[in-house]
Amino acid sequence: METSGRQWSPQAASLWAKTGPEPEDWLTLTRHLMDAAEVASLLWREWLAPGVRLALEEALDLQGEGERLVAWLAAVHDLGKATPAFQGQLMSRPGREAFADRVVDAGLPLSGPASATEWHPHSVGSAGGIERWLLARVPGMKAGNAYRLAAIAGAHHGLPAREGEIRDAELFLSTPWRQVQDELLDAMAEYTGAREMLERIPLRHLKREQQMQLTALVILADWIASNQELFPLTAAEEASSRRRAAEAWERLDLAGSWTTRPLPDTADAAYSDRFGWSADRRPWPVQEEVLRAAENLDGPGLLCIEAPMGVGKTEAALLAAEVLARRTGRNGVMVAAPTMATSDGLVPRVTSWAERAGAPGVPASMFLAHSKAALNEDVRTLPTRGLGVRSVGEDEDAPGRRGAVVAHQWLVGRKKGLLSSIAVGTVDQVLFTALQSKHVMLRHLALASKVVVIDEVHAYDAYMSRYLARALTWLGTYGTPVILLSATLPHGAKAELIAAYSSGLHSRTVGPEEVPDTGDAYPVITAAGRQGITATATAPSGRRHTVNVRPMADDDDALSRLMGRVREDGGCLLVVCSTVARAQHAYRLAKEAVGADARLLHARFTAADRVSRERELLDHLGPRAHRGAGRPHRRIVVATQVVEQSLDLDFDVMVTDIAPVDLVLQRCGRVHRHDRPDEDRPAWTHEPQVYVRGMESIGSEEAPPALEPSQARVYPLAALLASAGVLTLFRGGTAVQLPADIPSLVRRAYGGDPALPPTWEESWEQAQAEWEAHRDEQRAKAETFLLPWGRRVSGLEQLWPVSGADVDSLQGEARGSAQVRDADPMLEVLLTREAPGGYVPLTSESEERVLSAGMVPAWKDAQRIAESAVRLPRRFSRPWLFERALGELERQTDLAWQDTPLLRGQLQLALDRDFKATLAGVTLHYDSEFGLTEEKA
Repeated sequence: METSGRQWSPQAASLWAKTGPEPEDWLTLTRHLMDAAEVASLLWREWLAPGVRLALEEALDLQGEGERLVAWLAAVHDLGKATPAFQGQLMSRPGREAFADRVVDAGLPLSGPASATEWHPHSVGSAGGIERWLLARVPGMKAGNAYRLAAIAGAHHGLPAREGEIRDAELFLSTPWRQVQDELLDAMAEYTGAREMLERIPLRHLKREQQMQLTALVILADWIASNQELFPLTAAEEASSRRRAAEAWERLDLAGSWTTRPLPDTADAAYSDRFGWSADRRPWPVQEEVLRAAENLDGPGLLCIEAPMGVGKTEAALLAAEVLARRTGRNGVMVAAPTMATSDGLVPRVTSWAERAGAPGVPASMFLAHSKAALNEDVRTLPTRGLGVRSVGEDEDAPGRRGAVVAHQWLVGRKKGLLSSIAVGTVDQVLFTALQSKHVMLRHLALASKVVVIDEVHAYDAYMSRYLARALTWLGTYGTPVILLSATLPHGAKAELIAAYSSGLHSRTVGPEEVPDTGDAYPVITAAGRQGITATATAPSGRRHTVNVRPMADDDDALSRLMGRVREDGGCLLVVCSTVARAQHAYRLAKEAVGADARLLHARFTAADRVSRERELLDHLGPRAHRGAGRPHRRIVVATQVVEQSLDLDFDVMVTDIAPVDLVLQRCGRVHRHDRPDEDRPAWTHEPQVYVRGMESIGSEEAPPALEPSQARVYPLAALLASAGVLTLFRGGTAVQLPADIPSLVRRAYGGDPALPPTWEESWEQAQAEWEAHRDEQRAKAETFLLPWGRRVSGLEQLWPVSGADVDSLQGEARGSAQVRDADPMLEVLLTREAPGGYVPLTSESEERVLSAGMVPAWKDAQRIAESAVRLPRRFSRPWLFERALGELERQTDLAWQDTPLLRGQLQLALDRDFKATLAGVTLHYDSEFGLTEEKA
């Protein structure tokens, strides 16, 4: 591209693209278009993942000219600003007349601001002008290809321009305006050297996946070129856009495409190098096999790893990701987990791996993708980089220095964060790629450029699985490597997900029946690649032990008796409850039994309280704690399902509410999890014991169990009956061999014939029919806002047939998460405490620093307030109560919060001095010991 100024007609030179606070602060449209073109070239050449570059060039037969195409698309994206609808919008604003006067003086007709009939977004005008020019100026251009190329500019604000809108906008464009648009388009084709390439593109079909990726690149080029820190306004006409872009690029400091150091030749050395293992530690067989499977994949593909808890599936996935990234030209990794807590727990592990793996001198930008990321201490303390900022010491060269992991100043926020080299977050961030939403193409480019690791894939119901399956289909279409992890994955669920990915990879429908059924083999690695789908059983991994699973009565006396054993003889007991109310009640019994040796953990503690409780549990019950060195003589921990996945804890005995068998087995992984000497556990706990409650009667050969009412509101009744049956709780329970029995128990429970006593069959069949009907309803409901697969629609705009919701805000993300999880939206509040003259953070020990309404909190106060986030009880999700509570919260939230990033968009619930508040007629009480509770009327 040329670097010097060029001669524009007076009409083209008069057009403005950006304005500043002063009338003399403005940027010409011609300059902005050239700036954007130069940025797009840099993004393509220096930042985009090599595998994505190669795939785009091969798909469009670009013969090495992908940079020209991207530069041209960016150079014409704002063509619609050369319209009276855009140029006339300042005519009614005092002091801004000069912008319109220049246009009129140059000879372009402009009578005033556009009427409601004539107005249209400038992205719509861009699409219309580009399509018209392509058909008129490019020999052999077919109408379909012209429309598809123009649609990329039409979508650069995050949603596509509709065909009807484009036609209407063209009707209001007079000849002088068309002539100046043609001048701009002719010049940009010459500037970018794209004309010959444009003549060749019609030979190949531009598909939706290429449109999505190219649109994302144009959006990024526009955003960077529009940043006035990087591209100042009022540039001289003779200034070089290439020089402006080079200086901006250096300041932006996105760095090059992230790469890793070569892995050592052996699995032993590779794991030791990347995770700092001691010389005598060996990888488990499944970890070795995962590395081998990744190396054997021919090109892009999916690995599904089914292996027991505690055998290092995450470490295996990260090494496999390295292999797959190098083989497919990806330049990053996304690790997705079910919850914020599991995501937070992964951050230090993934960061440590990225530091050890990264090539020196090429930093990896890290992003934590969930709504509470700003509170994560591991992320807050990362070195910063970008926009002229480099943390001291971060970029110093030293022999043998590891690759740096940094927080990039520009790659922040929900729209851009996933574009970081390394992303860790909730699975919602992957599911959002399958949701009709604004700017979803940025998520597609972000994940297409990475290896995507999804943990705990068994944790997603039929509704969420529809979004996950569609996301996998898109990722398969992009050739994105994917790794799925689970300890307890039913074959039907696995087959659906692998088939969805394979359909995208092969551009044809692949049925679940094509996924091999591995029976009771375990651990198993299933690989889906260009050559087909194969499954490999590996040698058993991890410790093998027997867990005695027994039923127990669902009454206070039975639970208190077991807690009494802990009081008298010691031991660490875990009690898992299905609801917060049951957990709070059980905790009261634990307090009666062991006093200060009882702990409570659930999702209705503030973020700060929950983090401190989890940290204490890890310190006392984690792998490094031993009797006499951190591990207590006795401890009772009562928790909800939050303890199921996120914490590496080891208990001597467990009580659990009835749950689907795969979740019961997951929880069993918390009992005798770590190898310990006998003296670490009291004699009565030397055999692992798990007691199952939550049943008013445990059932018999003659009748199924009667469940405590809240249990079937949490899990499907059919799954609970199957779980009780395959664990033979009605016969006193069973001895479960872990991990050997996991696949057979899961298969029986989910295979359609759990072999229950004949007298149970009618109850189970009715419950199963209701569950299947509910799942069918969930799947159908999911289709409403599901992003169609690109291969099944003919136009970019058809990907958004229903919704263009914006999930890239705090409330938008909450609504989006509710959408992809088929959940009623949950209300989350930040708790403060009333004080004379205003309020104080919940954790304030005094009332000396009172915050008055309208006063923007200092950063430290804002952080303490943000750490008091807590979810309201589920009853507030009921539509009538939700709306009433939301209205009350919005009215009482301090408006000054909108002026600080940590609190912007949040809702405030002010507690009185007794830590109580009444919301929508419900009295709530916060207690640092019990969490948030409802007080009964």
